[in-house]
Amino acid sequence: MLLMLAFICAGMNAQWKSYPTDAKFVTHMYEDKQGNVWFLNRESLSRSCLVKFNGQQVENLETLDKASTYCVFEMLEGPDGKLYAATMYGLAVCDNGQWAVKNNNNGLPANLVKDALYDKNGTLWLFHAKGFNSGLAGKYTNGTYEPVTMDGHTGRAIRTVFEDKDGNIWTGMHLGNAASFDGTKWTDHTAAAKCKHVSQIAQDAQGRIWIAGIEGQFACLDNGNWKSFKYGSGYFSPYSAPLMLIALVPGIIAGYAGPDLTSWGDLVTDRNSDAWMLARKYGVAVSDGNDYQSVEKKYQAPNTKKATDIMTDSKGNIWISLSTGEVYKYDFSNWTVYTQKDGLPSKLTAIFETDNGDIWVAGKKSIAVLGK
Repeated sequence: MLLMLAFICAGMNAQWKSYPTDAKFVTHMYEDKQGNVWFLNRESLSRSCLVKFNGQQVENLETLDKASTYCVFEMLEGPDGKLYAATMYGLAVCDNGQWAVKNNNNGLPANLVKDALYDKNGTLWLFHAKGFNSGLAGKYTNGTYEPVTMDGHTGRAIRTVFEDKDGNIWTGMHLGNAASFDGTKWTDHTAAAKCKHVSQIAQDAQGRIWIAGIEGQFACLDNGNWKSFKYGSGYFSPYSAPLMLIALVPGIIAGYAGPDLTSWGDLVTDRNSDAWMLARKYGVAVSDGNDYQSVEKKYQAPNTKKATDIMTDSKGNIWISLSTGEVYKYDFSNWTVYTQKDGLPSKLTAIFETDNGDIWVAGKKSIAVLGK
């Protein structure tokens, strides 16, 4: 048996530069083409939840038009240079610094825009939720909304979306699993994958599909078969089911983990094609698709029970943020631990890498960047 050893070291004097903000619960970050970093805050349904870092200073965007950026779920930038934010109260659009909101008062079928994406053809897709058991999808072009059929979709509220390399659109669902759209109809995978409340989906280097759900549930699609696991309750429970599809095109679906820190899962795949699953009540586990281990056991990690977010950077390193105000970095040889003594905020909720390799974290009323 091969014994893997890892070393744990302190941050080696690397300092994080922090900036105060009004945001208490950032769960997502986005970098626009101008290099501005946006922090999407979901703590409130009744006030602006956007923070912007323009390279020099923080802007707490509290004076936007009405509810245009309340409870932001997703942000993206279109080919037209406009910024689009999926929010609780509609689609917020920023054109030359001016925000406006599109909702069911002026053309959308529902106020709650749960997610959005631009497909390879430059079409903006919007995904709505009307309660926990109703999901809608549509295309938004030049200010006009065109509904997309939900035939074959369970209709459950959509949590996350992605377009795969062949142009198929995927969704992860509240109360459901994952569904894929081939341009004509939806195929639902709930019964096969046995993983509810899907908030993240990823594809590894072998082409396998991984999905993450509530309380440690995750599943892997390999050669047309789903295998499901649950490590959250402390036991290993695999299931297998044949894939009821004529064809499945692997894709990567990125989503968000909701504000319940004890439930929702995050998921990344590593350089070894293993999946790292974070269940925020139980810590981080690593799976090769056949079995799984806690990261503490497999890679001698520090305790991850308080982990809140996980990512793989452009160099293949794994980063984990914790509510204790710590960040772990793993380069597959050593663990580096950063703490508040290195300048980190308290109660970290999210971690993100920009295009130039900067590592950002968000905590309670503070954001920080490494080594700036």
